[in-house]
Amino acid sequence: MAVLHPERANHPMCELSVFFADEWPTFLEEMRVAVTNQDNPLGASLEKVLPGAHDWHSATESSVACMGRKVDTCAHDMKEAV
Repeated sequence: MAVLHPERANHPMCELSVFFADEWPTFLEEMRVAVTNQDNPLGASLEKVLPGAHDWHSATESSVACMGRKVDTCAHDMKEAV
């Protein structure tokens, strides 16, 4: 948001301490480069914007799929028992 809409910097959320961290200007410039080099800024790579988020999302998706299989197996076993 800070890259695409810098005019919104007066939003109350911008008073959070993270925006005053020493690392913030470097991060902001990295995001400016990432967004600028995309064909569609709204389609910027999740991994470029939030490093590690893709791995976290993949692990969560895998866990949910595993839980779904366990529920399906349990439901099948219950049907068999009835």
